[in-house]
Amino acid sequence: IAPFVSGIQVEGPLSQDRVSFLVSARRSVIREGAARLVDEALPFRFGDFFAKLHATVNRNNQLSFSALRTYDGGDIGEDVGGKPPEQVRWTNEAYGLRYLISPNNFPLLAEFLINASRLKTDFGPEEAPTRDSEVGRVSAEANITYYAGRAEVNWGLFARTLKMQSELGGVFQNVVLQEEFVTEVGLYLEPDVRVHRTLRMRGGLRLHGFPSKGRGFFEPRFRVVWNRGPHQISGGFGVYHQEVVGLNDRRDAASVFTAWAATPFARVPRATHFLLGYQVRPTSWLDVSLEGYYKDLANLFVPEWTAFPRFTTRLQPADGTVRGLDLRLEFRRPSFYGYITYGLSSVLYDARQPSLQVWYGVNAFRFRPPHDRRHQVNALASTTVRGVNISLRWQFGSGLPFNRAIGFDGFVLLSGPVDVFQVPGSRRVIYERPFNGVLPTYHRLDFSVDRTFPLKHADLTVQASIINLYDRQNLFFLDVFTLRRVDQLPLIPSFGVKIEFK
Repeated sequence: IAPFVSGIQVEGPLSQDRVSFLVSARRSVIREGAARLVDEALPFRFGDFFAKLHATVNRNNQLSFSALRTYDGGDIGEDVGGKPPEQVRWTNEAYGLRYLISPNNFPLLAEFLINASRLKTDFGPEEAPTRDSEVGRVSAEANITYYAGRAEVNWGLFARTLKMQSELGGVFQNVVLQEEFVTEVGLYLEPDVRVHRTLRMRGGLRLHGFPSKGRGFFEPRFRVVWNRGPHQISGGFGVYHQEVVGLNDRRDAASVFTAWAATPFARVPRATHFLLGYQVRPTSWLDVSLEGYYKDLANLFVPEWTAFPRFTTRLQPADGTVRGLDLRLEFRRPSFYGYITYGLSSVLYDARQPSLQVWYGVNAFRFRPPHDRRHQVNALASTTVRGVNISLRWQFGSGLPFNRAIGFDGFVLLSGPVDVFQVPGSRRVIYERPFNGVLPTYHRLDFSVDRTFPLKHADLTVQASIINLYDRQNLFFLDVFTLRRVDQLPLIPSFGVKIEFK
């Protein structure tokens, strides 16, 4: 129980050693609790529900069913002129059935899965959203692991069907309705062999088919790990395909709304990954790891670049590259734990569109997509003093690219005599070069303390925390046209208790 989020979890047996259950639920109480502590409107709400039923059919068979539902939402505008504020909402549902078999007479483990999920996003006033997008998926798969001495052979097959539908409207927006279906099937074989006590290799070949495109691909994958004393070196590569793309509105910076769509024509986006890593433990209390990666992206699709101020689902082809490295330092002492991670990455897309020749004098242009965060740092320090657990967590992210608008104008198509005083024409945006602006950096420090008191039949934990300790104004949403800005959470103190019954 706390003024930020409160929840409950119950688990136990329904039939001793045979059937068990787990149910948990959480709900934000920001408006009722935290908003009163800071005396400031905090128009955010979120929560989740999870349930799982697990049955041991016999010593060789297990069956489980899981269900999950989450929701998140918040206001991204104010009540102006009697109009309700704009809101953004995400709802996610997932259901899964898992059957596990481990026969007595065969050294294998078999897993059978049936899953269904749905993700829905709404944008605009709660009673009449101007945009909504939904993607649902039903899948079935079988995974088999065969154990043979130093080797494990993994193989399996899968089938998935996705349904995507969007309705896009709003200011300057023609209503766009679309509904698409995508089907994927495939099978894979992945042997995992311990060649030597210091060397392990994992190869793989996946046949991935896209019946809706009439295309199929072989996807080779390989990974090797070499251990020698405190040192570990690993490397690998893989080929991946994905038919679904997420589209954002160029009018939104730090976009909070994504519409999902299938790629056009018979082209399927492909990514080829390469990675090389090194890990060492120079002392018993320090781990150091460094990993570099490179990704070659082909057959990408991004929204068509246009001066019309509207959400477009028309796509243009693009290719891309991703380069980066991750550094991690992890500290372990009897009364202290901490880590520092640093990520450096560079994402570049090359898009092609004939009309770019008119605007920029080229048929293709290179740009940083809006998810390209160049620098990212995460740090955690935690210690225990006289039974009190104390922790500090700091996050930093460099600014993300966005489209900066210079101004607006209008135009009228002159297909004959036109009275420009009577014909309103069409609104148009004058942009700088695409994604030429950079949003402010993100950083935040959180602090928390807790102590547990053992009782006769329960454990009582008292908690206290401060979110955004130095009250950093971090951007959540920015309307590029009006420069209306919405920030994330301010400094929020929180106090709570947790009771765990035994």
